[in-house]
This record gives sequence, C-alpha cells and structure tokens, in this order.
Amino acid sequence: MEELHEEGKIRAIGVSNFHPDRVMDLMVHNDVVPAVNQIETHPFYQRTDDAAFLDEHDIQHESWGPFAEGQNNIFEHDVLTTIGDRYDKSAAQVVLRWLIQREIVAIPKSVHDERIAENFDVFDFELISAEMETISELDEGESMLGAGLPGHQSCASSYDRRRDARNSCKRGLVAGRTRRSPPERA
Repeated sequence: MEELHEEGKIRAIGVSNFHPDRVMDLMVHNDVVPAVNQIETHPFYQRTDDAAFLDEHDIQHESWGPFAEGQNNIFEHDVLTTIGDRYDKSAAQVVLRWLIQREIVAIPKSVHDERIAENFDVFDFELISAEMETISELDEGESMLGAGLPGHQSCASSYDRRRDARNSCKRGLVAGRTRRSPPERA
C-alpha cells in the first residue's frame, strides 16, 4: 500500500478496527500514517480515549455502526427522542449530529430513500453542550456489536498501557514520523 501511495496511485491509506496501540505500531514501523481509522462508535460505545489518540495523531475517526445496529432500541431511545423532539428531528438525526459535533465521520447505511434523505438533514441544528453531556452519559464503555469477540472490550481500561507505549514510541516519530527498524525476531 505504501508503494502505491508513493507512486501516487492512491491518495491515502486507512485502517479499520485498529486500537490505538495497533495504530501506534503501524506508525512506528511504516512511513505512511493512516488517514482514517474506522471503529465502532455510537452513543453506547463512545470511544473518547480512542478519539483523543486519533486526534492527537491527525487521523480521522470514522464511525462504523453509528446507529449501534439498532441495539438498545436506539431509534426509540428516550434520551435521543427527547432531544430530537426539541428540534423536530429523529433519534437517528440526533446521533448523526452528535457524531458531527465530535468531528467523527459517519456514513450511515440505509436502502430507504426517505432515511437517506433524513440522514443528510442534520446541518440545520446544533446540539447544546447540555445535550452533548446527556448523550455522553449513555456510554457503556464496551462494544455492543462484537460482544464476546477478542479485542472487543473497552479501550478505556487499557488507556494507561497505550499511553505508556505511545510515549516510549514517540522518539521514533520525531522529525516527520520516521520509520524505526522493527525489533529483531528470535
């Protein structure tokens, strides 16, 4: 992929489902920093630590599963519908607006023309800080979509480990994110 990038055949490299320690590993051992990391992000799994890490390294956070695949009754959730009623918007529109205000890219899936149009109709209102805070309280801190699968636990629990790894790797990123030699294998 890096060769294609260097040749100008692709403009960017993105990753999906990379926890911060894997992103850091990728940055340390490669020349091209990913432009985007698409990770499960929705009101019930907000990934605030991951978002801070991605922001710190100028990597765009993209949400997959912004509607939590309908889990927790998201489209009828009292908190989201109450906020939506204030703006004459649906719970889905509130979720999309919440992601936009967090500077997280979302590409919601729908095959229904009316829902596709509704998903675009999120730029004529803005959630106030109290509403953003109320939504932040919905965070359960773990995946709802990959429950029971390896690697699908709260990243917050391993934040200190990742921060320590990030700090120890920074010397390899000095002067324009240079490549460090990979460790010797035994």
